[in-house]
Amino acid sequence: MRISQSEAEQAQIEKLERSSGELVLKKGSLSHPLIVQARGVLGRATANNRNILQTQQQCLDVRVSKGSLDRALRIMAGLIATMEEEGFSITVGDRHHEQTVLTVYGQQMKLGLVEKVDRVELVRNPGHVNKRSGKW
Repeated sequence: MRISQSEAEQAQIEKLERSSGELVLKKGSLSHPLIVQARGVLGRATANNRNILQTQQQCLDVRVSKGSLDRALRIMAGLIATMEEEGFSITVGDRHHEQTVLTVYGQQMKLGLVEKVDRVELVRNPGHVNKRSGKW
């Protein structure tokens, strides 16, 4: 019995779905050109009002705070290594900053890594006075 190309593709995707996220993290190389480029670009980036790094330069779509950048790049390195090992490609978009494109069997998908940030408004208590500064 011969397996069709679409059945082989489906089997490969199902294998990836079953893979452990922990194994993916261990595969990545921080010396991959896309990771090196993103580290350089995002390392010089400014943070927005939510402390998420932003840039106008092209690089991987990694939207995290400076404190989470190393971890985010390790995650992306593992994802890139896993996808390339399977024969898929990951590129940085040429028209938009922070755009990552994964190509799987000719289908292009945009992907990115985004840090969830919860913003909490602090309400000042007008009756509370700081004993050191005398301010509230």
